[in-house]
Amino acid sequence: MPEMTERMTPASGMLSEPLPVTPPPPAPPAVAEGEESAPVRLVARTTEPTWVRVQMDHGRVIEELIPAGSTRHWTSDGRFVLTIGNAGGIGLELNGRSLPPLGSSGVVIRRLVLPQNAGGTDP
Repeated sequence: MPEMTERMTPASGMLSEPLPVTPPPPAPPAVAEGEESAPVRLVARTTEPTWVRVQMDHGRVIEELIPAGSTRHWTSDGRFVLTIGNAGGIGLELNGRSLPPLGSSGVVIRRLVLPQNAGGTDP
């Protein structure tokens, strides 16, 4: 008696060959040692008078009482460390993206690091 075998075909709903696997998209290029990444830009807009201290990676420190209705811009090579004397009186924007509210009027925030995923040592 001849041996009978069933052949799987696309018409029967089964494939005889595995489907090709699509590779994942490539990871974004890493910044090589010695190359600089794009600067980080921080914008502060006040609705109430707000004292701020802004420390940047390159060692520059700015302290000032920003009047209500004012805007300030800072850039850094990596990160900012902020102390804010009136969390409810200031709104922050990092690289064009608004950050969530920091707190109520009169609340003091110490050592807020932006961006939060930035590495490095304390400036």
